[in-house]
Amino acid sequence: MHLHGHNFYILHEGPGAWDGTIVRPSNPHRRDVHLVRGNGHLVIQFDGAPGMLSPSSPPPQPVHTYRQFR
Repeated sequence: MHLHGHNFYILHEGPGAWDGTIVRPSNPHRRDVHLVRGNGHLVIQFDGAPGMLSPSSPPPQPVHTYRQFR
């Protein structure tokens, strides 16, 4: 997964469904790209710029994935 224009914080990543826990809550890993495992989950937090969704600001940057085939 890649988030354009922002860094995000990895709160949890793993196989299956998220159980609600947060890994390293006082100092989460900061990234702008992260590989999401198949049939897994990725829980992120990101800080938006002030006014990011206001009509006078540019549109929000897209979140997207790159599919890898093996």
